[in-house]
Amino acid sequence: MTNRYEAFSSLPACVTQLGDQPNSEPEEAAAVDAPAEEATAAGSAPGLSAEDLTAQASLRADLPLHYGDPLGEQRRLATGTAVTVLPYGVVKVAGDEAANWLNQLCSQKVDDLPVLAEGADMTASVEGADADAFASWTHLTFLDAQGHIENLALTARTAEAFWFLTETPAALTEFLTRMRFRTQVEITDQTENYLVLGDLIDQNEAAALSPLAGLPCTLTARHPWPAVQPGGTTYTTPAQEAKHPGQDFQVRLTLLPVQAAHALTTLGTGYPGSAPAGQLNLTEGADTQITWTHLAGFLAWEALRIYRWEPAQAEIDNKTMPHELDLLRTAVHLKKGCYCGQETVARIVNVGRPPRRIVALHLDGSGSELPQPGEALTVDGKAVGRVTSVAEHYEDGPIALAVIKRNTEAVTLQAGPVAANVTEIAQREGKSAASPEMRPGAELLKSLRRPGTPRL
Repeated sequence: MTNRYEAFSSLPACVTQLGDQPNSEPEEAAAVDAPAEEATAAGSAPGLSAEDLTAQASLRADLPLHYGDPLGEQRRLATGTAVTVLPYGVVKVAGDEAANWLNQLCSQKVDDLPVLAEGADMTASVEGADADAFASWTHLTFLDAQGHIENLALTARTAEAFWFLTETPAALTEFLTRMRFRTQVEITDQTENYLVLGDLIDQNEAAALSPLAGLPCTLTARHPWPAVQPGGTTYTTPAQEAKHPGQDFQVRLTLLPVQAAHALTTLGTGYPGSAPAGQLNLTEGADTQITWTHLAGFLAWEALRIYRWEPAQAEIDNKTMPHELDLLRTAVHLKKGCYCGQETVARIVNVGRPPRRIVALHLDGSGSELPQPGEALTVDGKAVGRVTSVAEHYEDGPIALAVIKRNTEAVTLQAGPVAANVTEIAQREGKSAASPEMRPGAELLKSLRRPGTPRL
């Protein structure tokens, strides 16, 4: 795969591999390919197959991890003055039968998604919608027959095609191609042709995100996390929901042609001695202007993702179910028709409990060592889970996401070499917030219930 990040990896102070030191001269920031084991160190999920690790390695090779100022990059991202390049690949699915076909394969309802206009004006052109409504990406999963996540992705629909953003584009392309049979669809991996940009703002301090104008972008839309989508539910308690840190931010993902990347290289990096901050003025909506002044590396984005409790590919192994990561809030529709893995999803919502659950960790930062993704979490020497993502947050210090056994009730765990305080995300009781009327099969049970029979 060609180096999609070449325009960025040659910038002063750009670090593309963990352990590298920032360079003050552009010519010294040479690009090198990252082997699969280095991609794991940069945050890939343990438990992925060798093919998936290879795919992630190619996406993360030469990805700008930071520009010499990781904590400052986080601050600028959080206040909306910075933008970062993300390790997403792009898969395009076109064809007259694409909507119904995809709806039969994935966990989310996508056959009636609004058709978005390609280019700068990304308002949802759905009948009856507010003309100024800013579009959202749709979160979804593709599951195996046992309900385990095979692919996690975001999608948006244009008149031309469905566009998927995923950290495993090769695996998603292979899966969709395998499931095509005689369906009239065209599936292409467009990863080499596009970059995926991410920016966000603290919505307590800034105006709402809006469509962008001023970049030759193909798509730009909000990330739906953590708002519970139609047909979704949560595994958090009302008290947890009231203080969900993901509610503090609005996140935007933008699909940009690779050849337009030069438009971003005039931005500053924040590294002492590098070029001063640039300025890229973009129109938001009709009247509002935003200004990106800096680039931020992927490590800054990861820290804010972990802080928002947002699960990603790093939290997924070959046994992960969407309930365990609280993905039913955005990526699963409980009332749609059949799809692979639906029986397991419905059974766990109705009568079961997820075997594991996602938690947030505040790590002891008194030492110099932090756990690595994949390290075991233990209580009294017994393994109860694993660390999935680790970061140094600019305000909260060292933080992490982890997956543990559902019935683990310890407040403090040992995460590799350090102690970790647990903050519950998915509740230990393992019960979703879905009302009986929302649960899969509710209509069938209602039709079979004899008059006068009490509801369970």
